[in-house]
Amino acid sequence: FLYIYYLLTFLLILLFVFAFFFFFFFFFFKQKTAYEIYQCDWSSDVCSSDLDTIYGLVGSAFSKESVERIYQLKKRDKKKPLIILISSLKELNQFGIKLSRETNAVLKYIFQKKVSVILPCSSRRFFYLHRGKNSLAFRIPSTKWVRDFVSKTGPLVAPSANLEGEPFAKTVKEAKTYFGDQVDFYLSRGRLDRKSVV
Repeated sequence: FLYIYYLLTFLLILLFVFAFFFFFFFFFFKQKTAYEIYQCDWSSDVCSSDLDTIYGLVGSAFSKESVERIYQLKKRDKKKPLIILISSLKELNQFGIKLSRETNAVLKYIFQKKVSVILPCSSRRFFYLHRGKNSLAFRIPSTKWVRDFVSKTGPLVAPSANLEGEPFAKTVKEAKTYFGDQVDFYLSRGRLDRKSVV
């Protein structure tokens, strides 16, 4: 009986050590700093990060692979376009959107209000983004670090970090309950519960 006792004790300790290292890897190794994320492969990677208002599922707007991964991860209706984060109005040119001087002035004012703006975009090149709706929703983040982040990575699709129909993730921990290790990495900025307007 003493042998069995020592064996069970050893197995329990082994299980505890394994559980500890799994937890450490999952909750810390997959979290990265903003600097580390700048260096990632944005042609395919998907990240869960602070988006200035809520946590979002983030990928390059110019990577069809990342966009389709996000639809799959969120179980999102394939007919519903994703919101796109840009760091400045100049980046609209990359989507073939030309602004008049008057429209440019109006949008500069509107984007200061944590507002998302829907603009026409009928290019076949971006069908995977507008999904046949011939329009795209854009937002310039109000937080400087997020704008700097987007200016380095390029425009990002950024829907909320949740499964379609489920509550928004307000922390990285909540985002992980939805996506686990299916997301390439996580960027934690604490608890978020702010709103944006379309």
